[in-house]
This record gives sequence, structure tokens and C-alpha cells, in this order.
Amino acid sequence: MLLVGMICFPVFERMNGKILLLSALISGGLCFLPYDRIQNSWLALFVGSRHYVTFPILQYSFFFAAGIWFCRNGIRWRWQILVLSICLGIPCFYCYRTNGYLPERFPVSVWYLFGGCLFVYLYYLLACAMEKPQTGILRKVTGYFESAGAGSLYYLLFSNLMIFALDCSSFSFRSVGYGYIYFIVILLVIGYFKRLA
Repeated sequence: MLLVGMICFPVFERMNGKILLLSALISGGLCFLPYDRIQNSWLALFVGSRHYVTFPILQYSFFFAAGIWFCRNGIRWRWQILVLSICLGIPCFYCYRTNGYLPERFPVSVWYLFGGCLFVYLYYLLACAMEKPQTGILRKVTGYFESAGAGSLYYLLFSNLMIFALDCSSFSFRSVGYGYIYFIVILLVIGYFKRLA
């Protein structure tokens, strides 16, 4: 990611709406690469492959570019962005509704990539709301998210240990509902261990 950031820095420095649209087109277009033919592990780190489970940096760089554009323009709540992110997510939700599963994630498909736009924008709005002083239950909720964000590397490491430790056991993934419950349990257990530390 740092290498891509350094190479693209001159472009990101001049970030505007046209560059953001071009970034979205490039990220979406890279999802149509013939993933079966990508066998080099270094190339797979950047664009994905069917031979390795990777987080393809170039496809997801659209969100990085959008973050730069949002910060540079001081964008917070805009109903147009909400509507656009909902429209971008419709194919993903339609796929889930008709097939019972999300579009392909490894390697990433264009529907999966843009299907997350709504959640990323809502998470961004939540992060913006956390900047303001809160009271009551809202303060407790934002406090939990702040502590999770402050220890994000700890959460990532510990959650991966828990997920891969149970991967081949009888507690392995069974359904979407089971996945959500497992996610909540992971957050609670990690929060408990973090308080002990």
C-alpha cells in the first residue's frame, strides 16, 4: 500500500472529482482481470488472483482516493453521496437476495467492491459524529468505537488468531447469521482481553 501511495502521490495530491471518477473506473475495471492467469504472488498482492487469498490494493485504492477527496473538500453529510452509494450497492444486495450469498470476494468482483460503498459512507458519517462531544448512551457507544480504533492493530491480530484457530473445528463458519454472532463474540472477547491488558 505504501508503494502504491508513493507512486500515486502526485496524482493524489491533485485529487478532484474527475480524478476520483477515474480512480473508480480503474478500480472497477481491474476487477475484470483474468484472475486465473495471475500466478505471480507479488502481482497478486496488487491486483488479486485465484491462486492466493489477497487484498488487492489497486482495486481497493478507490476508497483511499475517496477518503482524500472527502477530506480535501471537507465533505460530511450529503444526500447525493448517500443516494449514489445506495445505487452502487444495489447489484451487491440483489445478488445476495437472489442467490443467498454475496458476490465474489476473493478475488474481488466489481459488485462486491462497490457494494460496500454505503457501509463505508455510513461508517465515515459515524466517525464524523464521534468528533463532536457526546453524552449518555451515545458517549458509551462512541467510546467503544474510539477504543477499538485506537487498538485496531490489536483487534486485527487477535480476531485473525480466533478466526483461524476455529477454522477447521466444529465451530467453523456455517451461515451468515452464525458469522454475525461469531463477529459479536469476537468483539466482546477482544474487548475483555484488552481491558485485562
